Amino acid sequence: MSHKKEDTFICGLSMGGYGAFSPGPIVDHLDPESEISIDIGMSPGFIDNVFGGIDTIKNSDKDYYYLIKKLVKAVKELPHIYFPIGRDDFLLDYIREFKAFMDENVLDFNYIEDEGIHEWD
Repeated sequence: MSHKKEDTFICGLSMGGYGAFSPGPIVDHLDPESEISIDIGMSPGFIDNVFGGIDTIKNSDKDYYYLIKKLVKAVKELPHIYFPIGRDDFLLDYIREFKAFMDENVLDFNYIEDEGIHEWD
């Protein structure tokens, strides 16, 4: 196994890939009453168990937007981010919103929309 930066990557899918910035950056929409929370089964109890409560997410290590802003200020060379998503993924609108944020804040990132749903293929 290589220890070189150029040979190293992190990947993930959905919540299972949370640390890899996999689709799911819906921090601003994680209200238990919101449509997305209901659609994906994020009940108040689920949000409390996973995130420690809705009020603890914003501007924390669970908030993609906050982490990226912090990272951009602290790191001279950001890692390359490859961000593909299927056009039929139920998170597509949220991902497009996140992409706009990424366009403003991250230089080395590759966004791709292609055929597919919320799965590896």
